[in-house]
Amino acid sequence: MILDTVQTDGIKAPIRVQKNTNYIIGGHLRRDAAIELGHSTVPVVYLDVEDDEAEYLLIMDNLDRMEDERDPIKIARQCKRLRDQEPVKRGRPVEGGNHNKASQSIHERLNMSKANFSRYLSLLRLIPPLQDLVSQLKIGLKAGAKLASMTPEQQKKVYESIQSRAENESNYRMTEQEASSFHDAFVDETQSEGSEIEEDDLVFENAADDTFYTTSIGESNPLLSEEAEEVSVTRNDPEYNALKSQDIALAAQYKIREPKHSNILNLSKEIQMDSEQARVVNGRTDEIAVEKMSSLLTIEDEKARRAFATKQATSSIRSFKLALERAEIDLVSELTLLEPQDYGQVLPPLQELNGLLKRVQDKTQRISEHMETQETVVEHDE
Repeated sequence: MILDTVQTDGIKAPIRVQKNTNYIIGGHLRRDAAIELGHSTVPVVYLDVEDDEAEYLLIMDNLDRMEDERDPIKIARQCKRLRDQEPVKRGRPVEGGNHNKASQSIHERLNMSKANFSRYLSLLRLIPPLQDLVSQLKIGLKAGAKLASMTPEQQKKVYESIQSRAENESNYRMTEQEASSFHDAFVDETQSEGSEIEEDDLVFENAADDTFYTTSIGESNPLLSEEAEEVSVTRNDPEYNALKSQDIALAAQYKIREPKHSNILNLSKEIQMDSEQARVVNGRTDEIAVEKMSSLLTIEDEKARRAFATKQATSSIRSFKLALERAEIDLVSELTLLEPQDYGQVLPPLQELNGLLKRVQDKTQRISEHMETQETVVEHDE
């Protein structure tokens, strides 16, 4: 874009240069464009400024162009550079200055909220692999800030859990809810004594009895059943082969068929609806269940996986509830505005909505009753 502008209109705004060093303070890209286009000279303004003021002006020039910048990490670095210049203002120390006032002036200059300014700065506390995903826009600003509150070790576990999806799914983007679930899962897990699993703890044993053994700290391998201390799987077992080849997606298909998971899917499928609609809804439900199970299986520690899944489910319930409450208010208030002669146009989609709500209610009620029964069984066993 700058190249096209320089080629069409030339350089209208002079390049700013520090007089005593000949360093460019503002206009690097315009200079580069002029060189590429074969210009022998460019308009220049020489500024007689000290190094700290030149640094300040350079940062401000970058900030002026930041509206076109999409990489949150680059934005974060510029925010930090400018904040680090404070309490320097226009190159001169400000007595009694503090970062709080500096932050306020910077975020106002950037036309962003103070909260977002703080979030950008927090991104620099992410480990490099997570920063790369932020730069690729696969982790949003709020999600990144949430992950930044975790320790480097906890962040490493998050990265290992999402690496495959982030690399293989072009449209992958971590939501704030998912980041919050990772935070709760791994922070709670590492705060519990003796609950951390080291990177080499999960191993496939080549034992003579063809048994797939537990992890070195006595927990069953998370890609298999959590219920058994030791899980025997023969080498001909398709689930074993899936795990051995690290085909998480295939392993997820087998795991989703375990009774404790398949029972809920089957309860959902028992609800009567139009056959074609049932095929589409049930097929999509199965597909998403396997996708989510694949994602869950990338979290190695069992306790962390359960905490993550519980947080995600709880958040989804809360989001669904809030969405229904908002829709209820909007719908009833809008239906109130109708005249009786207009009811005929609205009645068919309203009846379809009633059928959908009834189906969802029936499903969630059956699942709720099933969960209550299973909860009672677990409590009795304990």
